[in-house]
Amino acid sequence: MITDHHRPEASGILTHLGIQSTLGGRISASPKATSEADERNLAFLVYGLLFVSPFSLGLTALIAAVIAYMRKSQIKNYITSHYAYQIRNFWVVFVLWSMATFIALICTVFLTFTIIQIFMTQYDVTDWRTLDINLNDLDTSKIPVVSIITAASGFIVSAFFTLIATLWILTTSTVGFLRLIKHKCIGKDIFQAYADCKTGN
Repeated sequence: MITDHHRPEASGILTHLGIQSTLGGRISASPKATSEADERNLAFLVYGLLFVSPFSLGLTALIAAVIAYMRKSQIKNYITSHYAYQIRNFWVVFVLWSMATFIALICTVFLTFTIIQIFMTQYDVTDWRTLDINLNDLDTSKIPVVSIITAASGFIVSAFFTLIATLWILTTSTVGFLRLIKHKCIGKDIFQAYADCKTGN
């Protein structure tokens, strides 16, 4: 039986293709090729974690960002651009989700404080032992209209930021995933011409 160590020219071709042959005619992927395949699968995983992050309250996005940060400086090929892309998109949605949460929290506190004020004006709370509360008697009409409009507007803005963040992470994750399938690098954002992206940026 003829093995590849009897044919130097075959060995050179295999090496050029990223494949190593072993004695006995067995052929295996080179460490470099295997490492790139593993790194690519890891990048796929990061995209998956980002994609499901809106349904996990952002927990998987945090895990994805940690992985991308750890691996970005360890490799020097087209996958580097994907890790950088994932990190940028994580911070975009992080800022949007943080703004949405902050606005919703402020509106909740504001609305709660307003209701408590109304409650205290209608009930004698000087002695809690004699306090007789009947929520059916609570006159909500005394809640200022401005307070209601302000709180409602805040919740709408919060929902808008949440929607934008969700659409952004779903779209960018899908675009990056498709680029990675084709073994191509990706630009700084989804609006950049992909033909112009550079590995490592």
